[in-house]
Amino acid sequence: MQTARRTIHVNPTVPTPSGLRMAGIEDRLESDKSIRNVNYPADDLSHQSGDGLEVHGCRFEGVRLPTAISRTTIEGSHLVSCDLANAQVDESSLLDSVVTSSRLTGISWSHGILRGSVIEARADLSSYRNTKIRNVIFRDCDLRQSDWQRAEFRNVLFQGCNLTGAQFSNAQMQHNVQFSDCTLIDISGVRGMAGATVNGGDLLGLAGSLAREVGIGVEW
Repeated sequence: MQTARRTIHVNPTVPTPSGLRMAGIEDRLESDKSIRNVNYPADDLSHQSGDGLEVHGCRFEGVRLPTAISRTTIEGSHLVSCDLANAQVDESSLLDSVVTSSRLTGISWSHGILRGSVIEARADLSSYRNTKIRNVIFRDCDLRQSDWQRAEFRNVLFQGCNLTGAQFSNAQMQHNVQFSDCTLIDISGVRGMAGATVNGGDLLGLAGSLAREVGIGVEW
């Protein structure tokens, strides 16, 4: 008897930034600064610094963002085709926001918060250690060799993501976590996925990792 596929509903409510004004010189990204309702068009802002920055209701499109923006809060904002590769975003919060068609390769977002957001990005080699992840959709993401050690998950959907070589040691799947149409090959710390739901079609890729974790040898 075939078991019906279980569907987990994760529905972040992400507002569309409105009433935006074009970024001016007064809107430089600087440490401990609060910025609201600003539209940042394509630009290279990687030379600016943003530790402790607060961003509310803004839109960034085609922007290369600073590589040092720890302790930053991004809320109610859209990041489209942006470059955050190798950025240090530790102890930061992404709240009720969208990140799409962006590059997050090598980003470090440890000890932070991801909440009420949708992420569609290339994020291989990224790290989310000790981060609390709530009501988030990761859709069509390249998450190869990503690090989720000791992360906490609640109401999270990974949809169409490549998680080859990801690390989940000591992660906590607290409630309502699903992997749907994902590549789950060579996962480390697979015990940290306990409590999550994996679609049957994804299980074959995960089987080798499960066998290795419990000490089962496989011969072909």
